[in-house]
Amino acid sequence: MNVSQVKEAARQWVIEDGSKSPDFMGAYLVGSITHLPDNFDFPTSSDVDIAVVLAQPNPGNKPTEFLYRDVLIEVNYPPWSDINSPEVVLGEYQRAGGVRPANILSDPSGELSSLFGALSNDFAKRRWVGRRCEDAMRNTLGFLKRVDEWALYHDQVTCWFSAEPAHATSSSRQRYRTQPSAVDPWRLGPSSTVTVIWTCTKAS
Repeated sequence: MNVSQVKEAARQWVIEDGSKSPDFMGAYLVGSITHLPDNFDFPTSSDVDIAVVLAQPNPGNKPTEFLYRDVLIEVNYPPWSDINSPEVVLGEYQRAGGVRPANILSDPSGELSSLFGALSNDFAKRRWVGRRCEDAMRNTLGFLKRVDEWALYHDQVTCWFSAEPAHATSSSRQRYRTQPSAVDPWRLGPSSTVTVIWTCTKAS
């Protein structure tokens, strides 16, 4: 299954299920899939991250992971207040890369498109590039300090090469266990070692 087909499966899940909440405002893709070309074969061991935006915070909507049409989907439910400000989004390297109009799966009111368009215009400004680089450095160095030197090798590799530890899931750890070649840093691709650099500096 290529990236385009995986995105379409994600879109269908939003239509059939994710949009049923009365507070639903829209949904968009986040994570590594946003950096991959549509004709790229999507790794079966990877999940697809979807942010379902709600008008109000709802503690009952916990992050969840499930299989839909042979695609492993992980869903988070950020409230609108978490994404509707440049101060909130553009300074965080893990968020900023996803807030592009092309990543929107559903936008009934048009507010996501309007917001993401405005954020994309400011993405490459020096102020926000600097903030994202500082955020990435703090996050990565802090995570590396927690590396357990006695841990299994593949778990240490996840720490060394993953630039997005907050998004590490059971599927990413399983990939290192079942695919030894995945520890080769030259084959890790845009979802790992280069993600920090890409998110900090690439213009939309």
